[in-house]
Amino acid sequence: MKRLLKTALIAIFVLSVAALFLAHEDPFAREAVCGHTGFCPPGMPNAKALNKIFYDLAVGSLITLLFYLLVVRLPDYQCRQRLKRGLERHYKGFRELDGLIANIRPEPVREPLPPPPKQYAPPRATAKQRRRAGRRASHGGRPERRP
Repeated sequence: MKRLLKTALIAIFVLSVAALFLAHEDPFAREAVCGHTGFCPPGMPNAKALNKIFYDLAVGSLITLLFYLLVVRLPDYQCRQRLKRGLERHYKGFRELDGLIANIRPEPVREPLPPPPKQYAPPRATAKQRRRAGRRASHGGRPERRP
């Protein structure tokens, strides 16, 4: 899209400059083109008024192109240059950091630590032992007699 716009702006510039010289009040450019190419348009009754209109249009389009360059293209170019410089600074900082990291010696590899010792708890009482202990507690520590 930008390439098409650039081509159109160049074409408008070239046509405006050509119209500026060919439509000037002083016919120096028209006579030069007529003498060089041999093509001379026949005189028209309102040629002076048409030349004045084309001359004014050409000047207007050249001034419009100048303002476009100053208001749109120049700030866009400056913004891109600022962005480029900023990215370049960040890239250089990254490269310096990368160089510093490359110079750091790696830490020696240590052997892994042994696993922690297992914690042994005393064996738990079985269900039978728990029932038996519960009966003793309820009868004052004496086993119950059955008749």
